[in-house]
Amino acid sequence: QKLCIARADFFVDEQQRPRVLELNSTIPALPGYSDMLIDSWIRACARAQGLDERADELVAKSFSPTRDLYDSLLAHYRAAAPAGAPARPALLVVARRDDPEATELLHYEHYFRARGHRAASVSADELTLDADGRMRARGEPWDLLYRHIFARRVSAEEPMGRLLVDPGPNVVQNPVSSPLEVKGMLALLSQATAPFADGDHARAWGLSSSERTSVATILPWTRLVTRGANTLAGGTRVDNLAAWAQHNRHALVLKRSWDYGGRGVFVGPDTDNWSARVADAAQGESAWVVQERVTATRARHLVCRHDADGRLELGWHELIVDLGVFLNAGVPFQPLSASSRVSASSVVNIAGGGGLAPVVPLDVFEELFAPVRARRP
Repeated sequence: QKLCIARADFFVDEQQRPRVLELNSTIPALPGYSDMLIDSWIRACARAQGLDERADELVAKSFSPTRDLYDSLLAHYRAAAPAGAPARPALLVVARRDDPEATELLHYEHYFRARGHRAASVSADELTLDADGRMRARGEPWDLLYRHIFARRVSAEEPMGRLLVDPGPNVVQNPVSSPLEVKGMLALLSQATAPFADGDHARAWGLSSSERTSVATILPWTRLVTRGANTLAGGTRVDNLAAWAQHNRHALVLKRSWDYGGRGVFVGPDTDNWSARVADAAQGESAWVVQERVTATRARHLVCRHDADGRLELGWHELIVDLGVFLNAGVPFQPLSASSRVSASSVVNIAGGGGLAPVVPLDVFEELFAPVRARRP
């Protein structure tokens, strides 16, 4: 499997265990937004501490999810490009028209251009193929396409759809990876790697014993919503999983298998029409999963924000913090960066009320705040 970028989202539960709730492999947003936040946060802190002359160096030393995306794209390009392909490819980001993440896409354009590439962000309907099957957009040829659009939003008859089925002479990243693009895969993986799972079913995944143990440890109990029989987290078997889920809302989260942005996520205790939603999920055409509700650790954080009058205010707030670890597959280069979201509610997705927090190396953090410690009595 070739993936230039994916993101695994972790919470730390009340037992201080990291638990991975989702894997995003199609358009794992946040690299660009995280970069912008890290840059702004470091420069603001440096200015406040009288370290303006160190700001550029501290930004360069910090994590950069966009830099990791860029390095991964180039590594995949070098592995797939034919002989004689340009060493510095023209980069094309393809998204849906009026993509709500347009600001992030623009950040990618600027980043790629700053490194000497011709780069653009276009909608899928601007893409064409010439007589030789090579991709073009806005009248120009392109060497490397980065997909930032769900496959379900692309018609198989369009040039973009044809490239996803068969890229031909083109280099396309991220390619479609259907099992990794739906939460239902995690449900099947959870079922196969449970300690009491059927041996043949577990072996079909090709995982080693230690890998199965790791998955069972970090992945909460997750199942596809059906009216059939299934096993619970402790091994107990129930004849009708959907009926059981309807009566155990306090312990569960309901998620649409393919949705994004937190829109198809319903936390049992916070959902008034829980039973009806589970019933609809069990008989609808779209796949849904139920997952063990992980009670994330809340911690006090000092938050600086604008009040209703636009003035800055400081205050302590009890917040949930997650960690999105960036991943890839198929090339030796491995990303090092991460993103983080904070929220006062149990849903941290940006569209659901969460906000971004900067993730920086410890040495950068310590240098930024060394003047504060030096001023302490």
